[in-house]
Amino acid sequence: IFHTRCKILEQTCSLIIGSSLSSNCCSTQLIIKLVLTTIPHPKPYKLKWLKKNRT
Repeated sequence: IFHTRCKILEQTCSLIIGSSLSSNCCSTQLIIKLVLTTIPHPKPYKLKWLKKNRT
């Protein structure tokens, strides 16, 4: 797990990335506060963690 920041519409936002997350997501509070619109991705894909020394 690690914590970083990103910019969305000139607003600095906190971003937490953890090993158990399997999708790109943000809180509904962020969507509401920044007045963002959401749309489904036309071809969604899965995220996976790469493992070292995979046999």
